[in-house]
Amino acid sequence: MSDQPTAARSLAVIFFFTCYLAAAYGLGLYLFAVLLPDMRAELGFDYGAVGLMSGLAQAGYLVAALIAGPLTPRLGGIRLVFLSILVSGIALAAIAGVHAVWLLGLGLVVLAAAAAAIWVPMVEVVSRFIPENRRAMVFGIFSSAGGYGALVNGLVVPPLLLTIGWRQVWLDLGLITLLLTAIGYLVMRRLGMARRAGTTAVRAPSIFKRAALAALLRSKRVRLFWLFNFCISIGYLPFQTYLAAYLRNELGYSVIATGHLWTVFGATAAAGGAVLGLLADRIGIRRTMMVSLALLFSAGAIMAFVPMSLLPFIAAGCFGVSYGSIYGLTPAYVAKMLPPEHGSTIFGFSNVMVGIGGILGNLLGGYSQDLTGGLRAIYIGVAVAAAVLISLAWRMDDDRVAGDRRL
Repeated sequence: MSDQPTAARSLAVIFFFTCYLAAAYGLGLYLFAVLLPDMRAELGFDYGAVGLMSGLAQAGYLVAALIAGPLTPRLGGIRLVFLSILVSGIALAAIAGVHAVWLLGLGLVVLAAAAAAIWVPMVEVVSRFIPENRRAMVFGIFSSAGGYGALVNGLVVPPLLLTIGWRQVWLDLGLITLLLTAIGYLVMRRLGMARRAGTTAVRAPSIFKRAALAALLRSKRVRLFWLFNFCISIGYLPFQTYLAAYLRNELGYSVIATGHLWTVFGATAAAGGAVLGLLADRIGIRRTMMVSLALLFSAGAIMAFVPMSLLPFIAAGCFGVSYGSIYGLTPAYVAKMLPPEHGSTIFGFSNVMVGIGGILGNLLGGYSQDLTGGLRAIYIGVAVAAAVLISLAWRMDDDRVAGDRRL
């Protein structure tokens, strides 16, 4: 059976992979933060251990992103996604039984690595099974998957926590993830999708493929794209990491009001990927990136200079739409500008740059608080980072040029 996109294949990819991304990110990695107080109370670890586990999990994400890029064309994107979500489901269920802090940390590292290994192959999978004029929208939906999971976390997990406890929450989520994995695999196998990408009758020698990839890795355009991804996390992650502290400690928000603002962020992030994905299919991915980054700039400027009345809620909405879309627009750009056999490798390295930028952004945010005595400087930095990102996006190749694969 050929790899041509069909309606059934497209729907299967969109539905199941959105579920897998929501489970791995929104209901997996984000679940740790929701259950943290109860887990600390029972297992007896301090916030220093939380920081160490989070750092190790980030390292696991970086390593997996680096490996998943070159592994995708060898194993096949579909196969790697299913292997990764299988590992994620097992890890989720296994965390329910941990009684030692180091085992919890190991579980989080495995979850983070599996999440990266699910996301990186999406470039190849979407390139194979989604029509080109719908790819940006699909990547937008995938980008919003974490928002869907975060909404479920906020609505469903708290009442479950009160009735069945944190261990059962982890176990139930793991079992549901494994069930969805089995169903998705059977569906995609029936549709002829659960195999490596088809090849042409005459294959180029591997030395020529490696030479073409090496030339891409040395190109200024690819390095510009990696720099863009590095700066993304410097702009986005500190905004989110320090938002609750800024609202409550410096702007005087109550716990309830802070929760309402986070709900605005979650809802707009869940919708932002699909909305700007549709826009990208109409006006181009690069232009839509600049729209998304303009929203980030607006959010940072509001929080830094006019955080009064309802304006922080508007900032949260701008940030949510931008955050929910940007991580889908970047792989959509790669899928448009590169052939699948190189796209996964380039995107894998891009995710490494995202992770490094995230670590640096959060460290700079904490240092700026120590240096200035407040968190306002972080949001000035967010606005500056957004302006730099807009200038970088402006220098990137225009994806609207037909047949352009010059990244």
